[in-house]
Amino acid sequence: MWATSRIFYSDESHSGGRTKWSTPVKMTDTADFEVMYSPNKDKPDMPGGFKRNGINIDATWLGLAKQNGWYDDVDFTGDAIWMATNKAKNGDWQGWEISKIKGENGKDGTSITIIGSVESTDELPKEGAKEGDCYIFDGNLYVWDGNNWNNVGQFKGDPGKSAYIHIKYANQIDQLDTSNQR
Repeated sequence: MWATSRIFYSDESHSGGRTKWSTPVKMTDTADFEVMYSPNKDKPDMPGGFKRNGINIDATWLGLAKQNGWYDDVDFTGDAIWMATNKAKNGDWQGWEISKIKGENGKDGTSITIIGSVESTDELPKEGAKEGDCYIFDGNLYVWDGNNWNNVGQFKGDPGKSAYIHIKYANQIDQLDTSNQR
């Protein structure tokens, strides 16, 4: 298998992007990746059985997985709390790793209200401010904590540049199109 990559920016005039596809590289390892999901509140047991080269070694693999509370992405329609992943490197499955992907709901945070901007910190109100009231001075956000105005840092929102990497794969190098077309 061969691979090449190119970085695309949402702003095509961005000068830092790679304008051409990289030199194709032969990939030395092959990998398969299996993902299962579980809505169980408690950590479920490992999915049962395994596959080798895409073939069920244990014919009841998916049945055992479902008995343990796991579903593949085709069958799963619920709210996933756990994700199990298994990777095969050069045909040998490495074993399941389970990760919790949804935590408990936390407490609501403290709200702030941006009132406006001031020309100096002397203009910050000494009376009548409510906890969480904010003003912007010299690019910094000042927040009233009930007793004092606190500079909590720079308040900035310059537009960012969006980028992504595109990778092409092919079984033979002569099948890999590295023209500058997307």
